[in-house]
Amino acid sequence: MGLAAIIGGMRWYVNSPAGSRAWDKIKFRLPVFGDLFKKATVARFCRTLSTLLGGGIPVLQALAAAGPASGSSQVAETVKQAAVGIQEGQSIAAPLKKSGFFPPMVINMVSVGEETGQLAALLGRVADFYEEEVATVTKELTALIEPLLLIFVGFIIGAIVIAIYLPIFTVVTSVGR
Repeated sequence: MGLAAIIGGMRWYVNSPAGSRAWDKIKFRLPVFGDLFKKATVARFCRTLSTLLGGGIPVLQALAAAGPASGSSQVAETVKQAAVGIQEGQSIAAPLKKSGFFPPMVINMVSVGEETGQLAALLGRVADFYEEEVATVTKELTALIEPLLLIFVGFIIGAIVIAIYLPIFTVVTSVGR
């Protein structure tokens, strides 16, 4: 009962605005998985924005939809600031660069896409690149985790076998005396 309350409380906190920001900070700083989460978030944002812009949605509306669709409150907040900057006459790339979240490649591609009018196509390429990166890292992690899981399962099976046979050996040796 207590464990369910703790889990429910944590879920409630992570779904709150402050908790979501805190979880994002923790999630993106994790040793092995932080970079993977960040790449997946950037890929999701770029893919959504590319699709919306390619479909003829105005930039401000596309940004308003793509930010929350990324799954990160940090990206959603950055995109809100970018929308304000765009209304003031700035480019999309400037507020994204200022946030410090997006990699330089994304900033450069957005900048070039704005200048050439090919923003949707370039964001699609960026999304393809990061989706491929996520797939590669996921395959590598899977390849690393499989042997560790086999060793772990082997230890559990060994412990079970010892737990079963040790009492039998103890009874046999005590009866034999």
